[in-house]
Amino acid sequence: MNTYLTTLLLSTMAFGVFAQPAPDRKLAGGQRKYDLIVNQHNDTLTFNRGLRALKTRRAHGENRSILTDLASGYLSLGTSTVLSASQNLLGAGIGLAKEALRDKRPDWQAATMGECRFVKHLPMVTDVLDFYAAPSPLGAFDPTGMKFSGFGCRQYITVLDSAGKSHDEEVFYLSCTLRDDDHGLDRMLHHSKFEVVVDELRFNPLLCNLPNDSLSMDPSTRIGFSFEKRKDLRFNVEAVVKSSWVNEAIQVADNVELGRFRITACIDPNHLDSDGVFRYSRSEDARGPKRVVVTGDCFLVPRSYVGSTDMATYSPSWGTGQYRVEMDITETCSINEDYYTTVEKGKRRWNKSRWQPEWNLMKKRSRPAPGASSSLAEMLFPQFTGDTWITTLAEPVVTVLMTEEGRLLNAASQDFATRIGLTLPTPSATSGQQAAAAPSGAPSANAAPSVSGGATVAPSGSR
Repeated sequence: MNTYLTTLLLSTMAFGVFAQPAPDRKLAGGQRKYDLIVNQHNDTLTFNRGLRALKTRRAHGENRSILTDLASGYLSLGTSTVLSASQNLLGAGIGLAKEALRDKRPDWQAATMGECRFVKHLPMVTDVLDFYAAPSPLGAFDPTGMKFSGFGCRQYITVLDSAGKSHDEEVFYLSCTLRDDDHGLDRMLHHSKFEVVVDELRFNPLLCNLPNDSLSMDPSTRIGFSFEKRKDLRFNVEAVVKSSWVNEAIQVADNVELGRFRITACIDPNHLDSDGVFRYSRSEDARGPKRVVVTGDCFLVPRSYVGSTDMATYSPSWGTGQYRVEMDITETCSINEDYYTTVEKGKRRWNKSRWQPEWNLMKKRSRPAPGASSSLAEMLFPQFTGDTWITTLAEPVVTVLMTEEGRLLNAASQDFATRIGLTLPTPSATSGQQAAAAPSGAPSANAAPSVSGGATVAPSGSR
């Protein structure tokens, strides 16, 4: 019995040894970045023609009170974040032996279910100043000259190798535009609301944030996403529009929610392209089998009451509308029980050889030291380029595991690189090279905006 207990104790202590990368793997520095994008346009003539054409074809309803519309439309929704946690062995000595003999499958299952949900909040640092191109004498909800044309978001991983060279690996990209057909214009004129449609969506399952094992300090313990082991992969974006304004009675509304949109994409493994990426285009897939759904609407951004057009004489006028957009990104999946179970004599039984290796990796993980989350703060970089407002959220540099061909496999904390003696480039050391290499003008869908390290909030091109 003593020999058996000694063997168990030695085996348990061995769980703390971190595995080295396989010969065909290499380590590099990586930084997760998220772009929150708000698009505007200067071609308000075409939009105004559409409004006038619809006005001539349809009868107008009675004018409504701004307070009545807004009071009936306010919504609230709390978003919770489920974080994964590594399971620890309990006790020591005889208690440890009893724990080792207990079935660990429920522990693995509970930990795995916790890692099947990822939530990221994308804030907007600065307000967009002009929802409309010019002030209006017709009231707070006059849609004439609307500049707002849509919003989107993007996640990518900037990989920095030991030579200081960098490239981006895209995780997802979403672009939504204002619905300006007859239905969309009718909603504006008769309900003071607008809707959006999804123009384009790209999502790379192999680089997604699931399983949410971000607490792992060792890239060799990361369990990559696989459709063989997980199912029901969903990508969700919830966009909330908020505004501040003052009405004719000098009543101030500050940071009021006007509406929210929910975009849900079902990532079907049968609809991935040759690169393993799910691609949706409204022009090609709107009536196809790819499932991308948009729900929700939003009130038009109210124009603030101005009271004068020349600051000399009284002339009722309403301004150009100030607003901001915030987003919550959610990725979810579930356990594919068909992979982990077998059917014997009509009964489904869990296959230990399938779940046990994953549980062994989970037990090797260590939690971040107290205070690590505050010392590794995220950074926000707002900028305005052309007609696009972008807020970039950059996470701390971490260690990523790659193939010899340079394909990204996974990511973990920089602590692992320190423990194995690997020196990684830091954002401050490479920001100058990135800024010099970044193209001027608005970033394209495949190009990340330039980012400079240093302060927590670094405004760029503020308006």
